[in-house]
Amino acid sequence: MNALEQVLYKTRKTFREGCLFASIDYKDAPDVELMECSNCDIWLKETELVPDQDKNPICKQCLTYHGM
Repeated sequence: MNALEQVLYKTRKTFREGCLFASIDYKDAPDVELMECSNCDIWLKETELVPDQDKNPICKQCLTYHGM
């Protein structure tokens, strides 16, 4: 995980806030291999998300609370 991913992982920070916390210029930010849960906006690894019926990635916790 790069520095930006470490800052964003399991948080609800925006991409821009993550850059600020990691002291990275927004324009020069590295690619991030994390995705946001489309329901709760927490950044997680793609393998930790599952598609709902609309094919939106959601975390397993949201899946438990809200279902498909």
